[in-house]
Amino acid sequence: MKARRTEPLRKLPAYLEQKRGLIAQRWLAAIRADPVIEQSRRLTPEQLVDDLPGIYEEICEELKIAGRGRIPIRIERDARQHGRYRWMQGYRLDELFRELDLLRKCVREATAEFFLESPPRSKKLEARAYQTIEELFSATLHSAIGQLLKEQDQRVADLLRERDRALAAQQESEERLRMAAAATELGIFEWKLAEKSAVWENVWMYRITGQPPENGPMSGEEFTQTVVHPDDVVQLEEQFNEGKIPGRQVHATFRIFRKSDRALRVVEMCGRFRFVDDGIANCFIGTLADITERKQVEDARQEADRHKDVFLATLAHELRNPLTPIRNGAQVMKQYLPSLPPQVQSVQAVIERQSRYLTDLVDDLLDVSRIATGKIKLKRSIFDLKEAVAQAIEIGLPLAEARRLRLTVHLPDEAVFVNGDPTRLTQVMSNLLDNAIKYTRAGGDVRLTVQAEGDAAMVSVEDTGIGIPADELPHLFDLFVQVDPMTRRSRSGLGIGLSIVHSVVEMHGGGIAVTSAGPGQGSHSRCVCLLRQRLRSTNPNP
Repeated sequence: MKARRTEPLRKLPAYLEQKRGLIAQRWLAAIRADPVIEQSRRLTPEQLVDDLPGIYEEICEELKIAGRGRIPIRIERDARQHGRYRWMQGYRLDELFRELDLLRKCVREATAEFFLESPPRSKKLEARAYQTIEELFSATLHSAIGQLLKEQDQRVADLLRERDRALAAQQESEERLRMAAAATELGIFEWKLAEKSAVWENVWMYRITGQPPENGPMSGEEFTQTVVHPDDVVQLEEQFNEGKIPGRQVHATFRIFRKSDRALRVVEMCGRFRFVDDGIANCFIGTLADITERKQVEDARQEADRHKDVFLATLAHELRNPLTPIRNGAQVMKQYLPSLPPQVQSVQAVIERQSRYLTDLVDDLLDVSRIATGKIKLKRSIFDLKEAVAQAIEIGLPLAEARRLRLTVHLPDEAVFVNGDPTRLTQVMSNLLDNAIKYTRAGGDVRLTVQAEGDAAMVSVEDTGIGIPADELPHLFDLFVQVDPMTRRSRSGLGIGLSIVHSVVEMHGGGIAVTSAGPGQGSHSRCVCLLRQRLRSTNPNP
């Protein structure tokens, strides 16, 4: 009797399996027609029935063994998977409930058709079949909805954690900004342009401008009208207008009268405009720094430099005045040299040599003064650079021979015409050659090369001298700098020759660089001047 009572429930699952396609079609049609399940209209039929086979098969399997009184774990597992899948597709809770409830109704409808087509059976068995279906779908609904709620809760928790992390990062960033602004005493502000109002400003902005905090931040108009020095307003407004281009920064230095005590201060403003979609600037965000003390230091340094230049010029002129009669006296003594005693002849040679050396030092000092004050004027002409090199060699050759150095010169066959000051470029070549000779030990080599490369004339001087430490290379063109400080007393000069060379070459639109492999490895000076034209004629027309 027990076996015969369960026979209809064994046939029902087989019937439902047979009608699965029809049930799926009815279910899809019902979902599409349901106004509540909006998300289903965005999914394909394949996406809608993706998890259906698993749930449907589990229900059919459980109908075969109905009556055990417990819900199998597999149905709960498949329902949770379906709930998670639907959550990922954007389903709401009511949409998921309606979807599964429509599946339940479609299965009940098919079950009713089964009992209508089957021979009359006990109403109790039919009721048990419907009860089993309701229990299975109830468990499916609870598991699927529970999983969707769990996913939603997890997402809310994740969003809250992300918000907390973002808020903490923002607070940390703001704290860093406050600390940086406090450390640098930097004022920060934001102005609204259309509204002619201020959004905010930090405490240092109040301190720099002297604005009482209880009065609130100043707008751009109030700042310009009440704080900026009247003589600087026009220039500041021009710089602001130039900055109203996307990507461009405003950088201005001007004077203000501090509100609290009307003290005159020098400030530096940096900032950018922000633009709306139509390209119109709608606000300005910037920083303000009080650079009064720094400006005073710079002004004092410039004034000290001016006094130094005046002192050097005065010193050079004062030294030149007594040098002239000394050199003239040496020349007079030279005319009567054969009749003078040997001791006097030796003294005459010393006077002549040392007065010539002092004259060169004075000339260098005068050049430094003229360069610093912008009084050097180049007397340009078109000439062959090889002529300047020849004169420099004539000046430096006696010293090279006295130090027993091998001086090698490489010149091109054709003329190397440049547009420059012959005297000054001869001075450049002479100084470079003199440096190489002075810092090369007896028996060493000095090589001078001239060549035309493209549109430039290259002059290079190489030596096998004492070399230059890497940390001193960047300072070679500074005033009063000499390498090899241990032997500095044995080297003549004030350390201003290369500084003059650098300035003169730059005045000609060229450049100079010095390289060295290190102490004891010699050095290589490379000077570049622009060619005027490349002609073979010895008398080029300008």
